[in-house]
Amino acid sequence: MNIRHISLFFNKFTRLLVCFSLAAALVGCSGMLSRVQTWDGEAPEEGVAILQVPGEIRVTAVNDKSVTNFLMDDLTLDYELLPGKNRIVFVYRSIWAKTTSTESGESPVHVVASEPQVLTLDAQAGENYQLKTGRKPGNRREAQAFAAAPEVSLLDSSGKVVATAEPLPEKQEQSRVAVSRESEASLGAGATLEQLKALWGQATVAERQAFLGWALD
Repeated sequence: MNIRHISLFFNKFTRLLVCFSLAAALVGCSGMLSRVQTWDGEAPEEGVAILQVPGEIRVTAVNDKSVTNFLMDDLTLDYELLPGKNRIVFVYRSIWAKTTSTESGESPVHVVASEPQVLTLDAQAGENYQLKTGRKPGNRREAQAFAAAPEVSLLDSSGKVVATAEPLPEKQEQSRVAVSRESEASLGAGATLEQLKALWGQATVAERQAFLGWALD
């Protein structure tokens, strides 16, 4: 076996390792990562509040801390919140299959997304809260209309509305994006898998298929 054969074997092994890591992450998302901690450090002694988020809502930041982008779309998640004031930023996002045939390399789905929304919650330890949309679109046109003016409320465990979302001011969104980019830049080479997860979460279905085809080639 010469050096060229060793190099080819190493490259293929590396690709397979990446694929297995992504596959494991996909499986793990629905289990171990179903509850997300939104702060750094230990949980307070008095306990935490739980925020239940439906699959069509994607939380992007809590108290200006970026929340992990998960690999699976429409994944229902619970978020642990510290007692007290919590500022939650999110977007509405839904995926709709294209009814017409697509060309090679073109995504087979339409992605409908809103502008960032924000709400503030005075969380109580041990309480369960739920984000709820005002209506559930039945098709892409309805989803686009909803995304243009999202109606999202926050309910406590008794079903009482305790907060209503509103559009995130543009200046605050620019600041949040800048902080997020700085955070991503500081990850370094030691967080390669996390970077791959983030890229995978942003990729279209066609891009994911193309990547897997390349990795297994």
